[in-house]
Amino acid sequence: MDDTAAMTPQQLRTLLSAAKLEAVPDLLSLLDEPQVSLSSDAEQDSSSTATLLTIYRRRAEHVRRTNQPIRGIGETVEKLETTKHQRLVLAVVNGSGESRWGVAFLSPDLSEVVAAVARVGPHRES
Repeated sequence: MDDTAAMTPQQLRTLLSAAKLEAVPDLLSLLDEPQVSLSSDAEQDSSSTATLLTIYRRRAEHVRRTNQPIRGIGETVEKLETTKHQRLVLAVVNGSGESRWGVAFLSPDLSEVVAAVARVGPHRES
């Protein structure tokens, strides 16, 4: 894959299809929506895995505490803790409603999905 170009939904679909992660079916479903948008640009700097781990540990605790419908959040923390990659590229998928979104954490060379999360229902008041 040309690592200077923005990732297409089809390229992300191919990577997701090879990943065995809890949120993958939800992300694939999002990519099927007619109004889907994908934000991922390999030209942008990748994010530090250590920073992402700090952020997603906090988010995971919030999700548990408030019972938010986020699939794969605990698995994502585990994957971020154990990945060999120092930096990751984020592919953010937004569905047709504000309650439908997902994030795929990609290896720096865009060859694999390291982790994934997806919102699978409306926001619940905390």
